[in-house]
Amino acid sequence: MKKMICLIALILFAREDPFELKMTPKTSPQSVEGAITKPLEKVEVNLPTTARILKEVQFVYQKLDGSIATETIKIDSDIDWHYPISLSQIQNIQEAELKKPVSYKIESFGFTIIGKTIQITSPYKLEQIFVLPKPFRIILDLQKGEEIINQDIALDRRFFRVISVGTHKNYYRISLELDGQYAYDLGQNEKGYTLTLR
Repeated sequence: MKKMICLIALILFAREDPFELKMTPKTSPQSVEGAITKPLEKVEVNLPTTARILKEVQFVYQKLDGSIATETIKIDSDIDWHYPISLSQIQNIQEAELKKPVSYKIESFGFTIIGKTIQITSPYKLEQIFVLPKPFRIILDLQKGEEIINQDIALDRRFFRVISVGTHKNYYRISLELDGQYAYDLGQNEKGYTLTLR
């Protein structure tokens, strides 16, 4: 009888696929990012009539790796509850400047930046691409030609801070130093390679 009850219980609680995960894994940063298509413009918060001093503001945000973090900002300022408190990301002249293409040249390598995208013009084949932290850099190793190249260009702009090309024994190394941590997409075209930050 006990065996019969155990068998019935196993049938009732068994899953169709025994290898299926019990929990749904956390979605990747790429899929989460793709789900939110509307950028932050403006948020207004109306506080109750009893509010007099704004002590702090806490931001809860999702990071590139999908984890959740918080940032608390101390305010300690008098407020007038009659007016809403606004949060916005304002597009300014600098934003418009970022949309203009800017080009740089290091020997046989060309670099054209438009916002978060850089077009790398090169006759050489890409061998590998990887990331180095502190400072955050995207590294591209390409087949080596005859030229000996060792040059850096410091950029006064957002996203891309420094472009470096160096000659190693069997390859050229392009280092793109960024102003923060980003995921990226890499594409190939007739000119070379296009790298877009996310």
